Amino acid sequence: MQTEHMMAIRRKEIQGCVLEVMEYQKLLGNPQSAIEMYYREKQGIKLKTLRATLSGGKLVAEPGQLQYMKGHIDLKVESGGGVGGFLQRAVSAALTGETVFKTEYTGQGTIFLEPTWKHYLLMDIQEDLIIDRGIFVAGAGNLNFSIKRPDSILGNALSGEGMFQTLIRGSGIVALYAPVPEAEIMVAQLNGDKLVVDGNYAIARTAGVRMSVQKSSKSLLASAQSGEGLVTVFEGTGQVWLTPTLGMY
Repeated sequence: MQTEHMMAIRRKEIQGCVLEVMEYQKLLGNPQSAIEMYYREKQGIKLKTLRATLSGGKLVAEPGQLQYMKGHIDLKVESGGGVGGFLQRAVSAALTGETVFKTEYTGQGTIFLEPTWKHYLLMDIQEDLIIDRGIFVAGAGNLNFSIKRPDSILGNALSGEGMFQTLIRGSGIVALYAPVPEAEIMVAQLNGDKLVVDGNYAIARTAGVRMSVQKSSKSLLASAQSGEGLVTVFEGTGQVWLTPTLGMY
């Protein structure tokens, strides 16, 4: 398949599947979109898509992501676990924003997902990963999806972190939507210590890191006077993915 108008800017590989972030080099546009295209080009914002090359492996993606594919590829919609599994996934979908079904692609060939102006975060995972709702796009490997229930529903809601998040169990590679360019994402490594975040800047963490919502100081009066209010506290051992430049956008 001809891809001269695109180039791979990120690449991850697992047995039987290569997942790449492809970037369109230039769009010519049309009169209706000329102004929008002009400013996107000036800002260096380029259209992106995901390309998966299967050689006997499997890709799992959110439904509606497929744009086109070529080769001997079988497509299956997986809800998992019969009626009980379906109901559990339905509850998970309602709470996390992910869909009930995941689309599985297996075989030999190439898959292109729908292009987007959004940013991608392409990452390896070797342990359970907790992510913000609605940011999963696609993945490969031994992956299972469920709900991560918060320690404090009210606290999470007030902090802006959301009432529920998505838990990805297993190992493999995943592509997530990111609110900022990947180069601006900071990964904080915790080793039994504490990370305090003032704002909804954490998009993912490994499962060994606990999250709680606390007042920014020891007394409610002091919190009100400082203007800080509630903060999100991460404790434990593992990694937290932060988007510190998000407020600038």
